[in-house]
Amino acid sequence: MLYYSYQDYVDNINLCIKLGYTVERIGISHAGLPIYAIHRGRFDTPQVLLHASIHAREHITSLLLEDLMHHSTHEVGVWYVPMLNPDGVRIATEGVGWLGEDRARFVQSICPDTSIYKANMRGVDLNVNFDAGWSEGVGNVSTPASQGYVGVSPFSERESVAIRDFTYRVRPRLTISYHSKGEVIYYTYRGEGEEYESEALEFARLLSYTIAYSPNSAGGYKDWYLLNKMGMGLTIEIGSDEYEHPYPYSDYHRIYNAHRDIISLCAKVVRNI
Repeated sequence: MLYYSYQDYVDNINLCIKLGYTVERIGISHAGLPIYAIHRGRFDTPQVLLHASIHAREHITSLLLEDLMHHSTHEVGVWYVPMLNPDGVRIATEGVGWLGEDRARFVQSICPDTSIYKANMRGVDLNVNFDAGWSEGVGNVSTPASQGYVGVSPFSERESVAIRDFTYRVRPRLTISYHSKGEVIYYTYRGEGEEYESEALEFARLLSYTIAYSPNSAGGYKDWYLLNKMGMGLTIEIGSDEYEHPYPYSDYHRIYNAHRDIISLCAKVVRNI
């Protein structure tokens, strides 16, 4: 497989519907592409929420969520949002030919190599668009860019609004934001989340990842979730730093083997926090 594409995502949504999974459209992108959430397991337990591909070039995380969704045992309720940034993923995997002429020219002006594109189609880095120290992170920029642009205000983008509103609605007690790369886990934000250190270390041991801290970043989904004190929030960076973006799918089998039991660990943890 060269990459996990937007069409692969659509095909998987259709398969989920055919299999009888609960599938909800939770939003729509700026290009008019649907953003879906899929539920597995029970509704009468604490809920878990996992999302992937908030950053366009990290589309390998969507494949991981698809495989976890289909091949895990779901002892509690788990919501999957496999592709939060469908416009960006299409840009990163297909280029700009599917965009209108003006938008295509804009994207190429801020990122000539679209395979490493990170933002949404408006040049906003969605993971700095949340209301948690918005615009205060090191590396944030104030104009549209392939990465780092915070937008005109918190939640200026349809995609961040979609996951915000969905999170408020389902009130998950545990969230995991999948990114690549680094094989590290972030679990705090400006002092919030420190009470979950022992649980975060359980995830680190399962994956053979390290715990990391990022005091100079802000505006992310995990940051916003922790600031609102809804539960335990993790950002998990899959894949080794020895590789460049876009992350090579030749290493996917190793990544999946590391994560194949993570939903069982989520069930154990969410029942105890």
